[in-house]
Amino acid sequence: RFPLSSGLQPYFGAGVGYEWLLVEGVDQDGFAFSNDYGGLGAQALGGLTMMLSPTVGLYGEGVYNWTNVEAEFFDPVYGVGVEESIDYDGWAVHGGFKFRF
Repeated sequence: RFPLSSGLQPYFGAGVGYEWLLVEGVDQDGFAFSNDYGGLGAQALGGLTMMLSPTVGLYGEGVYNWTNVEAEFFDPVYGVGVEESIDYDGWAVHGGFKFRF
């Protein structure tokens, strides 16, 4: 956090970790599937908190996520193992209230 004043606090952050993705559904042939994907990912974020009182703040932030998760599974239709990866890089925007106790 970088306090500009007692009421405005911009912040920046970053992180690296392991990410999981569960995909469930039914394909075009009516077969149900459920696949777990995993892989390393990273995030960078920046935001601004406006303190409304000493314990309550209003915030908004943007987060960018970089990740490529992978899975290996057996395809019963073709009888072979399949390796699949999903690239789900992208932006997210969050906003809301922060409460301090």
